[in-house]
Amino acid sequence: GWDVSPTELKRIADVQYAGGVNLMCQHLYPYSERGQRKRDYPLHYSDHCPWQESMIDFDWYYNRLGAALAEGTEYAPILVVHPIHGAYMSYKKGDNWHEEIDSHFAALSDLLGENQIPYHYGDENLMKRLASVEGDKIRVGLCTYDAVIIPFTYSLDHETCDMLQAYMANGGKIWLYKDVPGCVDGAEADLSWLQANITFDDLLAKRDARMTGAKTLRKQTRLLEDGSSLVYITNIDSSSYDCVAVDLPDAKTVCEINLETMELEPVHGEGTTVYLRFEDAQSHLLLVNGPAKELLADKPEIPTQYIPVPEVAEFASKPENMITLDMVALSKDGVNYDEPLSVYGVKDNLLREQYNGRVWLKFTFTAADDFASEDLRLVVEPMGQDSVTINGVAVQPDKDAWWFDRSFASVNIAPFVKPGENEIIISLNHYQQDYVYYVLYSGVSESLRNCLVFDTEIECIYLVGDFAVKTDKPFITADSCKDSQWSDSDFDSIKVASFAKCNYSELYDGSFILTNQKDSVCISDVVQDGYPFFGGTISVQYNYNYAPGAATVLALTGRFATCRVLVNGQDAGEMMFIRHLDLSQFLVEGDNQIVLQFSNAMRNLMGPHHRPDPEPFSVGPTTFSFEKEWNGRECKNYADRYAFVKFGVKGVK
Repeated sequence: GWDVSPTELKRIADVQYAGGVNLMCQHLYPYSERGQRKRDYPLHYSDHCPWQESMIDFDWYYNRLGAALAEGTEYAPILVVHPIHGAYMSYKKGDNWHEEIDSHFAALSDLLGENQIPYHYGDENLMKRLASVEGDKIRVGLCTYDAVIIPFTYSLDHETCDMLQAYMANGGKIWLYKDVPGCVDGAEADLSWLQANITFDDLLAKRDARMTGAKTLRKQTRLLEDGSSLVYITNIDSSSYDCVAVDLPDAKTVCEINLETMELEPVHGEGTTVYLRFEDAQSHLLLVNGPAKELLADKPEIPTQYIPVPEVAEFASKPENMITLDMVALSKDGVNYDEPLSVYGVKDNLLREQYNGRVWLKFTFTAADDFASEDLRLVVEPMGQDSVTINGVAVQPDKDAWWFDRSFASVNIAPFVKPGENEIIISLNHYQQDYVYYVLYSGVSESLRNCLVFDTEIECIYLVGDFAVKTDKPFITADSCKDSQWSDSDFDSIKVASFAKCNYSELYDGSFILTNQKDSVCISDVVQDGYPFFGGTISVQYNYNYAPGAATVLALTGRFATCRVLVNGQDAGEMMFIRHLDLSQFLVEGDNQIVLQFSNAMRNLMGPHHRPDPEPFSVGPTTFSFEKEWNGRECKNYADRYAFVKFGVKGVK
């Protein structure tokens, strides 16, 4: 979704890179976000993402890592027969047919991964063409394996069974994850001959690097032609480990390759054991038996104190705030309006009616009595509108004054805003070709649906500029649920008990009032302090009085994508993959000005705001659009409240 951070992307990528991937293809870079495009499986790696400038560092990191992990050959002496052919035994069109075999396969993969047991999957189709028995080993293509693991599966191919029998007759090593399969080629068969002749400890003995007590670490080793090796170890979870002992039995020398500078750096350790610190998604690329770097004595030093960060800080520069207007009253005569409904409901109903004709859309917003902004812009996507009015005054959104996307036209409406309720009315001719209705409602293939372009796209509108958003009710958070002040009946579209597990969601069902921005903001939660819909960068500043011996490391927690730090006007670095910076070279005795520029993406502006699950872990176009889910004013999956995600930074004490 729009909210994913570089750190979360790194966790996803590192699972793949530790498993053998060395080239990344990112989804996607759109030319425009207008209409349904903004909902096409975001986040999008384009200028529409506020932290897009940081992607150059992200990409270079994975360019270098991919190049390193393409060197030499992978050390993987164990072959796991992939159970996909057996899965067809339980296939039924619909959901959950694969639950049993899939859960066992995931458990086996996790068991091997968390114990750093190096393995490859063996596809039975490829094995038919490329596998052979060579003494007590199995060769598949260019790779040779010392042992074979049989996973939980219902059936094996007869060619696989023939090869395994020949392999075992030559003294080949077999380990069974569960019981033997009951079928060959899908037919019942006696596979009692397929018995384990090694133990799990024998698999553990195949490891070239041994770690204990750190189950979220994954590893890959590349054997290089000169006798050295690259050992890549990564933390695929948000857990942190202050000191992990990594035993490298064959190591004579060990150092680390810094993937940002490509310099060789010493590591902490003694003998064949090195000590590594792993924060959230942190990884290390070790060069073993290469150029010598003397091991650093002791273990990695963990700071005992950190630079303080205030709860509230002054703006270094006030941000451009924003709000989504997604409730609209519909009229088909320009006089009589329905009660306000979700934009998505209005859009879906017009499509279901196959309505071709003129419509008027009335959006409203509320301004405080003392609201005095001179910069309040209305942003409208191209819907084919022929008139736009604010409180009866005609205005013309200008594409030359675009915001967010070059097709999002804007116009300053500040001179026409009044205290209390304000009305924006957009009139347009709603028209779709018959082909649109055919694709939507005739059961066409997914690929044809994915090619559909609407003639008219009714979308939310936005207000952007110099304002804050006042809220008149408390937000529901996981913490407030734990305090038991909310019952299961609150926000009846979501069960609070399950919501409490999602500790970065913030729910709100009150009103929004435009008010004047303050000079400061609560940086630990800017959502609740006037910026619930904000997407972009918040820049704040504060003073830190430094004396020799005081803290020099700045460490942050909270939910944000990136944070650039400036000290006394100097760029001290960016927190993208890590959440701490040593500022010692930038600090002077006495007062120091620290500026934090922390960014998020467009999740709180673009949504999804109204799904029963406040923060789905995967999103697609219909997660946002509720396409074909409305029946008049009813939609069982529409929650009449807003779901935001936290955005802010906190200092580590």
